[in-house]
Amino acid sequence: MKILVAGFERFPGVDSNPTETGVRSVDQWAKTNGSIELVAEVLPVEFESAGRRIVELVDQVKPSAVICFGVAAGSPAFLLERCARNMDDAVIPDNAGAMPSTQVIVPSGPATYSSSLPLNAIHHQLQKADFPVEFSDDAGAYVCNHVFYVACHELAVRSLQIPCGFIHVPCPCRPRWTTARRWTA
Repeated sequence: MKILVAGFERFPGVDSNPTETGVRSVDQWAKTNGSIELVAEVLPVEFESAGRRIVELVDQVKPSAVICFGVAAGSPAFLLERCARNMDDAVIPDNAGAMPSTQVIVPSGPATYSSSLPLNAIHHQLQKADFPVEFSDDAGAYVCNHVFYVACHELAVRSLQIPCGFIHVPCPCRPRWTTARRWTA
């Protein structure tokens, strides 16, 4: 069984992204523990290149599951994302300077994809370990949602019915920008 685990590099307004550190730790653990094959990747915080890279990884790795992580700046809890929306709508530029506004990700794609991760079981395990956790129906409109949607779409196009989803991790960091939206990357 191969599990593809992806996180992100730092994004504008936040000094560090704990998912980058987490994915690098998972990668080191996977190299020393042969019980589960984990393929860990830190994605760029760039709409186009992160979307392309997740498609390449699905093609190269042929995973049994895809789990992506992003940071929810200022969130006190893990956010188990239930759906990805077919819309990019950035309020700040990505690391390449792109700032799409109400842009459809896949013109022929459905409006949303649902997570196929066992979210109830993940919620239970996080609660059991005394981590704050919530369900979320909004993965944002930044690179996190983009990668989540593209990964789900790629699996659907390939008719691969494997678990795929997105989890935002809490970050006590306060972004250096302000917006009415909950901002995630």
